[in-house]
Order: sequence, then structure tokens, then C-alpha cells
Amino acid sequence: MLFRRADIENKNFVRIHGLVQGVGFRPFVYKLAKNNHITGFVRNTRNGVEIGFQGNEDDKLHFIQSLATHSPAAADITSIDFYTTEQSFSNDFRIIESVESTHDFTEISPDIAICSECLHDMSTQSRRLHYSFTNCTHCGPRFTIIKGFPYDRKETTMDVFEMCHDCAKEYYDVDDRRFHAQPISCNNCGPGYTLLLKKDRILRIDEIIRAIYFIIKNGGVLAIKGVGSFFLVCDAMNQLAVDKVRKIKRRDKKPFAVMFSDEKVVEDFAFLNNEEKKAITSWQRPVVLLEQKRQLTPGINDGLHTLGCMLPYMPFHYLLFEKIQTKALVYTSCNISGEPNLTDNHEVVNKLENNTDGIVMYNRQIWNRADDSVLQITNGKPQLIRRSRGYVPRSIDVPFCTENIIATGAEQKNCFAIGKENKAILSQHIGDIKNYEIYHSYRETVDRFMNLYHISDPACIVTDAHPDYLTTKFANDFKTKYNTKCVKVYHHHAHIASVLAEHGLTDKVIGICFDGSGYGTDGNIWGSEFMCCDLSDFSREYHFEYIPMPGGDLAVKQPWRMAVAYLYHTFGEKFQYSGCDFLQGISMDHIKMVLSSLKKNINVPLSCSAGRLFDAIASMINICNYADFEAEAPMKLEARIDKTCQDKYGYEISGKIISFKKTIAQILKDLKSNVPVSIISARFHQTIIEVILKIVTLLQQKYGINHVILSGGTFQNRYLLEHLEHQLQNIGFKVYTNRKVPPNDGGIALGQIAIAANYLNK
Repeated sequence: MLFRRADIENKNFVRIHGLVQGVGFRPFVYKLAKNNHITGFVRNTRNGVEIGFQGNEDDKLHFIQSLATHSPAAADITSIDFYTTEQSFSNDFRIIESVESTHDFTEISPDIAICSECLHDMSTQSRRLHYSFTNCTHCGPRFTIIKGFPYDRKETTMDVFEMCHDCAKEYYDVDDRRFHAQPISCNNCGPGYTLLLKKDRILRIDEIIRAIYFIIKNGGVLAIKGVGSFFLVCDAMNQLAVDKVRKIKRRDKKPFAVMFSDEKVVEDFAFLNNEEKKAITSWQRPVVLLEQKRQLTPGINDGLHTLGCMLPYMPFHYLLFEKIQTKALVYTSCNISGEPNLTDNHEVVNKLENNTDGIVMYNRQIWNRADDSVLQITNGKPQLIRRSRGYVPRSIDVPFCTENIIATGAEQKNCFAIGKENKAILSQHIGDIKNYEIYHSYRETVDRFMNLYHISDPACIVTDAHPDYLTTKFANDFKTKYNTKCVKVYHHHAHIASVLAEHGLTDKVIGICFDGSGYGTDGNIWGSEFMCCDLSDFSREYHFEYIPMPGGDLAVKQPWRMAVAYLYHTFGEKFQYSGCDFLQGISMDHIKMVLSSLKKNINVPLSCSAGRLFDAIASMINICNYADFEAEAPMKLEARIDKTCQDKYGYEISGKIISFKKTIAQILKDLKSNVPVSIISARFHQTIIEVILKIVTLLQQKYGINHVILSGGTFQNRYLLEHLEHQLQNIGFKVYTNRKVPPNDGGIALGQIAIAANYLNK
């Protein structure tokens, strides 16, 4: 933001909106005013910060410009509005009492990685020497400890820790970096760590770190309490330790995130460009998916070309890396596969005491569960894969009123959303709510958000159109409980609407949504949608050919079933299935059973999903017959691409249907000719790109629309997304994708709330 003298002429009052509370903004304003000879005041309100200011015109201009350009790292100013008041100010500058209103919206700060000044304090201040909860107004826990408004210590889980005299002195000193830092504490008055061993309990931090040193050195596994949940930790260079973590989590193949001691060590194992470096060192400290340079140890990310990398973000992490020998730790969520992340000390002890070599916990409660966020950089911009710690509960501005709307989100990768004013507040990543424990956590978190944001009379609840989803059941119960409206939204319309909302688009667009599954208007499984749509409605223009899914959901976990289904659809029952290399490890009885179900049309729901097509190709080229985690087959298919190959396969368009029979036949021919799987993967991806370019061009000719939206989990495929963005832009299209929310089902709630708001406003 740049301001001119005319912008502030005769102005003496400013309202600043955005993330400006809990991030050290008022002390920053105070010091800036003092340095620029400005008199007046600054105060918090429920929806931002207000500043009264007076001084000469040059000082005022410099003051306002510095507010916008030099604000604290975690602050995010969305608007600055100037006014003229008759109010007279004192001859100094003061931080005055906040103005409270239960009706206005207040941003809650996400949790912030420890700042460099606090790290310095941990080695220089006697009260904070090696203190693992050191924080200030610029860093520390926020969302994970807040229970209610206003954001005061008594409304956080720090309420049980009374400040000592020295901390209180800092807290009330406007010139101190810890002025009104709600989690402020030190060795004399704050929380503390405990290391629970099978036959011992250690309380002193230096002894805890020393014990951890030996556990990790000897290949042990620890459960360590993080900011928003517990994590399982081991030496990333020790394969036996990594295998032990997999056994505890009951997860065979899903890749693990790795925490490195610093960015130089990251660069030993992964390629790191400027944008990736900016992301991995940001105050949000997400896991960043990077192109792998060399392998750590087998078992971390087998079969993939990317590595999930992160840097320390808690004081404890830095103390740990100072002492341990390894510079890379597996750092993965502490939950049994399919269950919620663990946050409670007693529950962790009950579940993991006999499975781990030690449990590291502290005595401050985690109120709001939050896993690590995950992102990747595509075409120079961050693309969120999982939105949680560091990003939640930051609101997203939308160009319509969302007041008191509740969006249930999707059944998988669930995040729900609530509406306030013209904002959507998405929850942290919750997970697959088909699991009972996760569904219970989901309901509890919805209640907490409604209490936190003072929603007692919801305007409506919006949910997926699928009649059997648990989110639909929740919405129906909610509708009865609150006597409110219930709006049903189709899955893929919500995907496109999430991008419309994020970018403030209101006109019709060409929406392309590729993913694994979603309930369609015909009752079938969609997932390859070419639509013309806006927030009000959509028309389905083209889609992939429907293919039976042998065994229903079982075909998702066993991609070979989809490969057989595509071969059967292309060649029929006379094809020599026994001669396929990818089926050599599959029982012939199972293959015959699948062929019989296809022939008799028994338990074979129809799907046009792009995800299932990617599964089939990955299986055909023999890189993934059984999927241990969601999208394993497409991820491994992308990892094999020969990026020098620009060839493509054939396909057919008949009416609204896109058929890949030619693609399947040509891939089979390539396999018989021993064409490398890297070439086959590249040709397949180039075919998908060609199909999208062709259909978009046809729709542009039909409707005259130049705005294209790409959404859905398939567009987490970096190769696909980057090539499509470039090629569509090169032929004159304006391309929009998800950036503030994930393109997968974690962004669905934003689309749902946008469609419902549009419906209610009309």
C-alpha cells in the first residue's frame, strides 16, 4: 500500500482491518508514533485496530506509510480507512483500553513460530535460559490455546499459570516486547516439560534433552507434544527407527514429513528455490513438498520424487537440535492411522506408553487441535495441501455477506467453515469423519467455533448433496436443533465455487474439477467435470466416460481393479488378462471375480473420476496395484514422468463424453514394446493436458468465456497444474486456482459457504 499526502490531509483517525491483534501490532504502532513525533492513541476493537493521530503532514505521512509497509511479520493488513473526527488528543501517544462489542468480528491469530529475538533470550536471559515456552507479542501459541474472547490470558489455557513479578512487569510495560503477550512466562512461573520413560520420570529440561539424545541415537521413537498435538519423532537416517514409527501408526507407505535442523541441511537432501525457501522459513513454518535431491533412508517417501520438509518452530525443537547428533528427524502426527491426532497427556500415555521409548509432554492444555500445515510451490506461488497450524483460523475475505452461515465441509479431508460479516473462517484440518473418533472431534470443534465467534442463531447450514454422508446427517440434525435452513450443494460445484470466492469472481467461468469422487446430479460418481458455472448454478458440459468400479470403494484401495475395468471396457472379456505383467501378483480367482462382476453388472458403481483413471494407468504400468494411502497411485505416476517427453496418446470426444479407449490401447502397445514407464507416464499426462486444452477451447467458442478455474485434488499434481496454467495463459485464458485453501476436499467448505451466501442474499 502506498499513500500520498492527499490521502491523509485533514485526517486524524484511521481504522485498520485484518490480522492485527495478537501479533504485536499495538506496541509497533506506539513505537512508530513516538519515532515520528505523532500524538494520539491506539486501541483494539472487535474488528481491528483504531488509531487517533496528529502531527505535521510529513510526519503523519511517514507514520501511515510505515504502518502499511513495516508491520510485524505475522500481521496482515487487509484495509486502512481514514476519517476526520472532532476528537482532541493528548500531547503524547498512548495505548488505551480496548473497545469491546459482541457484534463485531475479531481476527484470531494463528500460532506463530518462535522469533529470532526469543531464541536469543533463551541463551542470554537468566529467567529464560533454555526455557522451552519463551514467546513474545511477535511469536508463540495463539489459536491452539484460546478458549474465548476477548483474547486475554484468562481466556486461554495459560489461565492456570500466574505470572511472576518479572513477567508481570514486562506484560504491563508498553516499551517491552512482551507487552500484553498473553502466553508470557519464564522458568519461574510457566509451564514445564516432563519426559516419561518406562521406569522413570524426568522434569529438568537439560536432563530431558540429554535422555532424548540417547534415545534417538539408539534408534528409539518418542511421542513429543507439539503446539497443536503430539508427534512421533525418530532419527530420519535410521531405517529401523522409521520402520518402528510405521508399526506404531499402522501405516505402511504414506510418506513422512522430516524436520531438519536448518535450511542448509534441507538443501543437502532437497532442491530449494527462492519461493520454497520463503515458505519453509516463514512464521507459519509449514511442511513444504520439495523435489528430492538424495534419499535419507528407505521407508520415508518410497516411490515418490518429493520430500516433505520443515524447520523447527518451537523453542523445544531448537534445544533438541543443539544436542542430538542427527540433523534430520521424522516428525509425523501422533495418531493411529484414521484416528484424530492426540492432544491429551493421559490419552497419549494410555495408548503409547508401551509402544514408544519415551513420551515428552508439558502441562499446558491444547484447547484447539492443529496438525502441521502442508504446501507446495507451483508456478512460483504457494498451494496449500493441508491448512492447519499457522494458517487457521485466519479468515478469507469474500465479496458477499456470510453472516452466521455454517458449512459442513466434505466427508474426507474435512474442514468446516463459519461465516462472519463478509468473511469465511475455515476450521483446521480435521480428517476423514467416517471414523467415529474423528466425527466426535468434528462435532466438538464446530461447537467451539460457534462459541468462539458468538454464533447462537445460525442463518443456515450448508452441506454436500450426497444423502448418505455423515456431514449430511450432521446438517439434518443441526437444522432441527436450531430450526434453520439447510442448503444442499453438489461437490464439484463447491470446488469451483471455492476458487470463485477466493478470487472474488462473480461472472460465469469455465470450471474444470478433477478429483477422486463426488456425488453427481445423476446419482453416479463424478470427478472429471467441465462446467460452465457461477455461484448460482452450473451446467455440466463434458466429462470422462463412465467406467464401472469393481467392488465399489475397494477399487480405490486396489487400483488393479480399475486397470482391469478399463481393459474390459476397451477390449471386452476375450482379452488375455493373464498375460498382463501387472496382474502377475494377483490371484487369478480374484481377477475372474472382477471380470464376472463387470460382465454381470454386480457391485460396480459407475465413475467418471479422473482419480480412478490415474489409478488404472499407474497399475497398468505396474507401479501401484495396492494403495496404502489416498492418491498413492497418482503420486507415484507423477513421480515417474520423463519431463523431456512431449508425446501424447489418442482419445475421442463424442457428444459430451471423453473416451480414453485409444489411450489404453496405445499404452498397452507401449508396454509390449518395452517403452520405459517414465515415457508412458509423460505421454499420459500430456494427453490429459491436451484434452483439457481442447475442451476449454470448445467452451470458449460456445460461451465466449475466457476465465478458467482449475480445482479438485488432481490439480495437486504439480506437473499437470504448471503445464496447464502456462499453456492456457499462452492461448489467452485467465487461469484461477486455489491458493488460500487446498484444491482438495479441504477447500470444499469455502465453496459451500459461498454458494449458500449467494442463495440467501438473493
